Amino acid sequence: MVQNASQPTENLRGRPPSFHAETVVADAVGVFWRYGYEATSLAELEQELGINRSTLYNSFDGKEGLFQAAVRSEERRGGKEGSSRWWPDH
Repeated sequence: MVQNASQPTENLRGRPPSFHAETVVADAVGVFWRYGYEATSLAELEQELGINRSTLYNSFDGKEGLFQAAVRSEERRGGKEGSSRWWPDH
């Protein structure tokens, strides 16, 4: 289950104390935009976002959950333009 990025998250084992879901989601937008969903590996997400795999899964249920959170964040931020950035045919 994807946790609401606007709500504080509980401190789960493996999560660095400086973890902020909103920051991770915002940074993930750039990673997915740069490489695309399919080409983005878990290792790249870990390295570029500064989180480990257990944090990724505990907070977002994995790569797909993080991607969905990133898309929702962009759509909220940019409305229709945000959505067309991800899916040009819409």
